[in-house]
Amino acid sequence: MLDNTPKGVNWLNIADEIQSLGFAYRCELEDRTQVLIRHFLKWNLHPEKICRGWYSAIRQWQREIQRMVKKSPSLKKLLEKKLPKLIRRAHRQDQVEMGLYQRPTKQFTLQQLLSENTLNPPWKQAGK
Repeated sequence: MLDNTPKGVNWLNIADEIQSLGFAYRCELEDRTQVLIRHFLKWNLHPEKICRGWYSAIRQWQREIQRMVKKSPSLKKLLEKKLPKLIRRAHRQDQVEMGLYQRPTKQFTLQQLLSENTLNPPWKQAGK
Protein backbone atom coordinates (compact mmCIF):
# COMPACT_ATOMS: atom_id res chain seq x y z
CA MET A 1 0.00 0.00 0.00
CA LEU A 2 2.82 2.43 0.80
CA ASP A 3 4.28 1.73 -2.64
CA ASN A 4 1.40 3.73 -4.19
CA THR A 5 1.91 6.74 -1.93
CA PRO A 6 2.95 9.86 -3.88
CA LYS A 7 6.46 11.02 -3.05
CA GLY A 8 6.92 14.40 -1.45
CA VAL A 9 3.55 14.40 0.35
CA ASN A 10 3.76 16.19 3.65
CA TRP A 11 1.44 14.09 5.79
CA LEU A 12 1.79 16.39 8.78
CA ASN A 13 0.54 19.29 6.67
CA ILE A 14 -2.39 17.21 5.45
CA ALA A 15 -3.23 16.21 9.04
CA ASP A 16 -3.05 19.86 10.11
CA GLU A 17 -5.36 20.89 7.27
CA ILE A 18 -7.91 18.22 8.19
CA GLN A 19 -7.78 19.30 11.83
CA SER A 20 -8.22 22.95 10.80
CA LEU A 21 -11.26 22.07 8.70
CA GLY A 22 -12.83 20.27 11.67
CA PHE A 23 -12.16 23.27 13.90
CA ALA A 24 -13.65 25.67 11.34
CA TYR A 25 -16.75 23.48 11.02
CA ARG A 26 -17.21 23.43 14.81
CA CYS A 27 -16.81 27.21 14.99
CA GLU A 28 -19.35 27.69 12.20
CA LEU A 29 -21.81 25.43 13.99
CA GLU A 30 -21.35 27.33 17.26
CA ASP A 31 -21.76 30.68 15.51
CA ARG A 32 -24.98 29.59 13.80
CA THR A 33 -26.31 28.21 17.07
CA GLN A 34 -25.54 31.46 18.84
CA VAL A 35 -27.44 33.44 16.20
CA LEU A 36 -30.39 31.08 16.64
CA ILE A 37 -30.26 31.55 20.42
CA ARG A 38 -30.31 35.33 19.96
CA HIS A 39 -33.42 34.99 17.81
CA PHE A 40 -35.06 32.87 20.53
CA LEU A 41 -34.16 35.37 23.25
CA LYS A 42 -35.57 38.27 21.24
CA TRP A 43 -38.67 36.26 20.29
CA ASN A 44 -39.43 35.84 24.01
CA LEU A 45 -38.63 39.46 24.88
CA HIS A 46 -40.55 41.09 22.02
CA PRO A 47 -43.66 39.07 21.19
CA GLU A 48 -45.22 42.20 19.68
CA LYS A 49 -42.63 42.12 16.87
CA ILE A 50 -43.26 38.52 15.84
CA CYS A 51 -43.90 38.18 12.12
CA ARG A 52 -43.81 35.48 9.47
CA GLY A 53 -40.50 36.73 8.05
CA TRP A 54 -38.82 36.44 11.42
CA TYR A 55 -40.28 32.99 11.97
CA SER A 56 -39.07 31.95 8.52
CA ALA A 57 -35.55 33.17 9.30
CA ILE A 58 -35.53 31.19 12.55
CA ARG A 59 -36.70 28.06 10.73
CA GLN A 60 -33.89 28.53 8.20
CA TRP A 61 -31.28 28.72 10.99
CA GLN A 62 -32.78 25.61 12.57
CA ARG A 63 -32.61 23.67 9.30
CA GLU A 64 -29.00 24.71 8.66
CA ILE A 65 -27.90 23.60 12.13
CA GLN A 66 -29.83 20.34 11.79
CA ARG A 67 -28.09 19.72 8.45
CA MET A 68 -24.66 20.37 9.95
CA VAL A 69 -25.30 18.06 12.91
CA LYS A 70 -26.63 15.38 10.57
CA LYS A 71 -23.39 15.54 8.55
CA SER A 72 -21.28 15.25 11.72
CA PRO A 73 -23.37 13.59 14.45
CA SER A 74 -20.49 13.70 16.94
CA LEU A 75 -20.87 17.48 17.04
CA LYS A 76 -24.32 17.19 18.61
CA LYS A 77 -22.83 16.21 22.00
CA LEU A 78 -20.26 18.98 21.72
CA LEU A 79 -23.01 21.48 20.97
CA GLU A 80 -25.12 20.25 23.88
CA LYS A 81 -22.13 20.63 26.18
CA LYS A 82 -21.38 24.17 24.97
CA LEU A 83 -25.01 25.32 24.90
CA PRO A 84 -25.02 27.08 28.31
CA LYS A 85 -21.90 29.02 27.30
CA LEU A 86 -23.44 29.92 23.93
CA ILE A 87 -26.60 31.14 25.68
CA ARG A 88 -24.56 33.35 28.01
CA ARG A 89 -22.55 34.70 25.08
CA ALA A 90 -25.71 35.42 23.08
CA HIS A 91 -27.22 37.21 26.07
CA ARG A 92 -24.08 39.35 26.47
CA GLN A 93 -24.40 40.39 22.83
CA ASP A 94 -28.02 41.33 23.44
CA GLN A 95 -26.99 43.32 26.51
CA VAL A 96 -24.75 45.48 24.37
CA GLU A 97 -27.15 45.72 21.43
CA MET A 98 -30.42 46.24 23.27
CA GLY A 99 -29.41 47.36 26.76
CA LEU A 100 -30.64 44.19 28.46
CA TYR A 101 -28.80 44.02 31.75
CA GLN A 102 -30.69 41.33 33.61
CA ARG A 103 -29.28 37.82 33.72
CA PRO A 104 -30.69 35.41 31.16
CA THR A 105 -33.75 33.73 32.56
CA LYS A 106 -34.69 31.70 29.52
CA GLN A 107 -32.70 28.52 28.99
CA PHE A 108 -33.08 26.26 26.00
CA THR A 109 -32.13 22.69 25.30
CA LEU A 110 -30.68 21.82 21.92
CA GLN A 111 -33.84 19.88 21.15
CA GLN A 112 -35.97 22.97 21.86
CA LEU A 113 -33.73 25.18 19.73
CA LEU A 114 -33.98 22.85 16.76
CA SER A 115 -37.66 21.94 17.06
CA GLU A 116 -40.20 23.59 14.80
CA ASN A 117 -42.75 23.24 17.62
CA THR A 118 -40.89 25.24 20.28
CA LEU A 119 -42.01 28.63 18.99
CA ASN A 120 -45.71 29.27 18.90
CA PRO A 121 -46.40 32.10 16.46
CA PRO A 122 -49.80 33.82 16.65
CA TRP A 123 -50.96 32.56 13.24
CA LYS A 124 -50.46 28.95 14.39
CA GLN A 125 -52.48 29.65 17.52
CA ALA A 126 -55.32 31.04 15.43
CA GLY A 127 -55.59 27.69 13.64
CA LYS A 128 -56.56 25.88 16.86
